[in-house]
Amino acid sequence: MNYHLKHGHPSTSTSSSQPPLKLSQTTLVLKPPLSDKRKRDITDKIADFVALDMRPVNIVEGEGFKQMMKFIEPGYTVPKRDTVMHAIKNKYNTTKQVLLEKLKACTAVSFTTDTWTSNQMDGYMTVTAHFISQEWQLHSFVLETKVLEVSHTAANIAERLGEVMEEFGIPPEKRVAVVHDNAANMVLCAQQLSQNPSWGNVGNSLIAEDIVSVLRPMITLTELLSQDVNASLSATLPMLVNMKRRHLLSRDDDSTTVKAVKKKITEEIDKRWELTGSLEGSIYIQAAVLDPRFKSLSFLDAEKRDDAYATVSDLAESLSPAEEATAQREDSSGTEE
Repeated sequence: MNYHLKHGHPSTSTSSSQPPLKLSQTTLVLKPPLSDKRKRDITDKIADFVALDMRPVNIVEGEGFKQMMKFIEPGYTVPKRDTVMHAIKNKYNTTKQVLLEKLKACTAVSFTTDTWTSNQMDGYMTVTAHFISQEWQLHSFVLETKVLEVSHTAANIAERLGEVMEEFGIPPEKRVAVVHDNAANMVLCAQQLSQNPSWGNVGNSLIAEDIVSVLRPMITLTELLSQDVNASLSATLPMLVNMKRRHLLSRDDDSTTVKAVKKKITEEIDKRWELTGSLEGSIYIQAAVLDPRFKSLSFLDAEKRDDAYATVSDLAESLSPAEEATAQREDSSGTEE
């Protein structure tokens, strides 16, 4: 049989010299198409990326961006810039509504503003609102950064600020301060606002450099009192009184703004630490008397120093009977043992 098949039907020979047939199988992995929700979520995140990182909207048209998205999500088609811009505007409107509610709930709003010119000679103006919420949290929101197509005069800046106030529904009684640099047009603008009844409580312009000069010593004081793990009570009043004398006294060359800020800070310190009344009963004074660094009480006048020494002396005498009684109890306990 083998001889017949080999010579008569060579094509069907069963010779073992022929290699066996190899079978192959291809596995197909089918992914379900992206849902509409998934597509919307990706577009939403692209809008976040453009807004948060301040990227140009036309970045979505770049070949590199498209290749990256194709690798990350092959079934997603990168939208056109108009679609992304529409998503960003929707986000802006949603965020603005949240901000309007916060502004409506707060009692006072301060503002910082500045103008500048870009390298392309386009004029811009930014307005930022600052306020404290009902939960005592400080918030700062940029209300707008837009091209200022008119010249940067005080009148034009004041007019634009008024338009921003109207757009965000901030009534005159909530407008308490405008902080700006010392450019002549900004100073004049603040003066005009202080004389405008529609700006309510804005009585003084706040120049940033002036505010920093007043607050810088307070930063140093805070650092000194906070640098030790166990802060000393005895150092509190000496530092506060010296700061009042050296940094918070009004000088002839101080601007109106600086004088007003110094006065307000002094009033708050006196009220908080009761520095205008009798000090001899203060635990901070008593601590200073017992501290070798401050026991001379040079930060007080002579009369208050004498009162403080007398108070601590009386306190020490009042503790003597208690100390003797404690010692007697300890002696009696030792005798019984």
